[in-house]
Amino acid sequence: MKFEYTGRHVEVSPAIRSHVEGHFKKLDHIFNGTPLRTHVIIEVEKNRQIGEIIVYWREHTITAKDTNADMYMALTRAMSKIEKQAVNEQNQTQFLRSAQDCTTKMLISKTTQPQKRMYASAERLALAGGLPREPANETGK
Repeated sequence: MKFEYTGRHVEVSPAIRSHVEGHFKKLDHIFNGTPLRTHVIIEVEKNRQIGEIIVYWREHTITAKDTNADMYMALTRAMSKIEKQAVNEQNQTQFLRSAQDCTTKMLISKTTQPQKRMYASAERLALAGGLPREPANETGK
């Protein structure tokens, strides 16, 4: 993990650095040890402490921003937002992979079925009105 810190109108202390890096060590199981870059932006405006975290993970960019009176609390809440987004991304990619596996299995099973079944389904569609019906015999009219 690579961390980059930016302080706007505030100095980034080693305590803030260790706070953020400690939380990301707890989230390591979500990122599966894949390399990621993290940009932490700390900003102070009047009495508001703003913590923004941008994570570049795989092909995703996950962003979270929070405002609080306490900088540590703002960063903690932003990290919880990052965690939720990362879990959603991870679940979505697992779902898409399983869906791709299912479609390939269906395609393989359809190509191995005999052609007779495919014609039977076309006849059922024609009877239901889905396909135009072809005359059986022209001499039978």
